[in-house]
Amino acid sequence: MAINKIATLGVKVDPRGAVAGASKAKRAITGIGKTASNVKSRVLSLQGALLGLGAAAILKSIITTAASVESLKVRLKFLTNSTQEATQAFKDMNAFASKVPFSLEEIERAAPLLLTVADNASELNNLLAITGDIAAVSGLSFEATAGQLQRAMAGGIAAADLFRERGVKAFLGFQEGVQYTAEETKKLIEDMWRDGTTTAVGATEELSKTFIGQVSMMQDAWRELKLAIADAGVFEF
Repeated sequence: MAINKIATLGVKVDPRGAVAGASKAKRAITGIGKTASNVKSRVLSLQGALLGLGAAAILKSIITTAASVESLKVRLKFLTNSTQEATQAFKDMNAFASKVPFSLEEIERAAPLLLTVADNASELNNLLAITGDIAAVSGLSFEATAGQLQRAMAGGIAAADLFRERGVKAFLGFQEGVQYTAEETKKLIEDMWRDGTTTAVGATEELSKTFIGQVSMMQDAWRELKLAIADAGVFEF
């Protein structure tokens, strides 16, 4: 029975242990909820299955996810001082999460940090990409990398202690003993990614092809489904 359920999602484990159908599984999951009525009908039709899996735990997870996202949207609105910019920033985060090996939850926690040094949603999108590449190379979590990037761009590269300890500062070409202002640090880092002068560019894409990267994107698909269920107003039932 478990094998049949996996098969319906299109997940195929090949002899090398890779998840060949991860992207197909994501499409299958996120396809649910294209409209509110579809989400309601499909979720309600799975009532027996939900009860069998532990409805209380599932509903609690959905509520927790929906509440955290609601709080995030409020924070984004005040950080950007614009409802439109906040909406765009949230869309960009979801789009970014769908193609990188980092969880949407990590990205959502990191985005407000990056917004303090980004002028708008478009610049936030660029900083998300930079954060992902540095995290992939350094081994730091996405959230920790965003925090260090924020410190570097707000106070100069010397303010990013973890970047120095992990060798990121040297890797990016910042010279030891040279003082860099916040403005210089931000410009140098952004120029590296715009011009492709650092080997870190594209590290996120490479990591996304690994088994862990594929699983991460499937987890994001499940999170999107929970949000679709919450947005559909299924709890009215």
